[in-house]
Amino acid sequence: MSEPPRRALPPPRSRRRRTPAPAPRVPHPATTYRPSRVVRAIRRLTVNLLVAVIVGGSYTAFWYVLAARLQDRVDEWMAGQRANGVALSYARSRLEGFPGRVRLRLADPRATGGDGGAAWTWTARDVTV
Repeated sequence: MSEPPRRALPPPRSRRRRTPAPAPRVPHPATTYRPSRVVRAIRRLTVNLLVAVIVGGSYTAFWYVLAARLQDRVDEWMAGQRANGVALSYARSRLEGFPGRVRLRLADPRATGGDGGAAWTWTARDVTV
């Protein structure tokens, strides 16, 4: 009797892990993200408005600090003149000129000085410093 033909055995399994085939090189969406036109326009507008508000607010604060210093200097000068014997006064003061030049308008200013026969008085309707 003849022996039946032998069947070939499959090759032994490898104990090595198979690595998957590398994925095609597609960039990650996070690295290629670009905002839409609307988002970019809103961002530009917001940044420009923020810069304008900061610059405008800084200039406004600067102007008012400068105006307050002018008012203080005039009051100090008037106090110094009183020490020299000249009485200076005014009815009210008003700061003007924003956003341009700083002006201090003194309404109904009055100056008096001297004693006896050398006494003098000066008045005006308005004085602008």
